[in-house]
Amino acid sequence: LKLAYFHNDKNTLESFHQDLNKDFLVVSEELSSNYAEVLEQGPYDAIIIDIEMPRIDGFQLFEKITNHGHYN
Repeated sequence: LKLAYFHNDKNTLESFHQDLNKDFLVVSEELSSNYAEVLEQGPYDAIIIDIEMPRIDGFQLFEKITNHGHYN
């Protein structure tokens, strides 16, 4: 299974990756504005989004993802 994880805290990203990379391929991103590059690495079985992110918050990011051809 392949997961994408968006979170603006680097320590949280690293912890999440360490906890799950034994069972999942985890692609993590600290900047929500890099969502297009992350989606190009898909398809994903799940996408996890932190709601409180700078620039593009989690709700806006969710809208952008659902407008993407693979995830709508």
